[in-house]
Amino acid sequence: MLLDMLLYGALIPGAAAGLIALLIMRLASGEQSWPWLSPVAIGGGFVIAFAAYFGVEDLFAPQSWQWVFWAGVIAIPSCLLRGRLTSTVSVAFYSAFAAALVLYPMIGKLVPHEFDQQQVLFRTAILAAITGVVGGCLEISARSYSAKALAPGWTIYAAGFAALAFELGSARLGQMAGFVAATCGALAVLAWIQSKPQLLRGGSIAIALVIVQIAANTYFFGYDVAALPLVIAGLPAIFLALSTKWSWIRNLNPIPAAVSIIVIVAAPLGCAFLLATSGAEDDPYGSSDLPY
Repeated sequence: MLLDMLLYGALIPGAAAGLIALLIMRLASGEQSWPWLSPVAIGGGFVIAFAAYFGVEDLFAPQSWQWVFWAGVIAIPSCLLRGRLTSTVSVAFYSAFAAALVLYPMIGKLVPHEFDQQQVLFRTAILAAITGVVGGCLEISARSYSAKALAPGWTIYAAGFAALAFELGSARLGQMAGFVAATCGALAVLAWIQSKPQLLRGGSIAIALVIVQIAANTYFFGYDVAALPLVIAGLPAIFLALSTKWSWIRNLNPIPAAVSIIVIVAAPLGCAFLLATSGAEDDPYGSSDLPY
């Protein structure tokens, strides 16, 4: 079991993301193409790991949790729009629009919860807006910090979210977030090898699309206490964006900057995890509604 978790949860997504990134670097005609390899590497690594671990059956008629796969897929083409996604605002709008494309059918597939058309549209709009905020905030950090300093923080963010999803009732959703952590970890290694400051630019789209999809499934299916921990788990993206205003972090060397960023990310995640742990213990039903 542990070997499978390491193989599918870390080695496959990490290796896939790293190889995709290296291939793009090899094929790119100039360094200006490099900053937008991260959505392809993160999204591609995620979908490869998803297919390897969960299989490809029914992906064209997916259940709600399988729509997370398509969230990873839809992040990849953002690299083709890098000439238009020149600002963090445009990245936020793209993230929100792309999220709506997969959130609408996902929410419509929710079981045992059933929503009418108006409720589905309302929840899609809210979650798409949240995706836009998360994507935009993460992109601010990607354009302000060097990849050496930021990539470990992104890795901790996804890994912490994986632990939170697991604690709120789903090993499957936690595994998916773990795929994202592994892809970010691969880019963290690559950032130190290649030393390209803007390596993570655009990767915020892939992370936001996948993480918010996972959060939506966790909220609708998980323990009744899931709402507050998930809201708190969204704060690291906002805190990272706000921290870019602190020149003392930006002026640090990569290692102390990375440590500072990890603290910024880990503190709210730790609070969210503690709330989830205590809330799950107090859940009157004793278990979540998650079928997996």
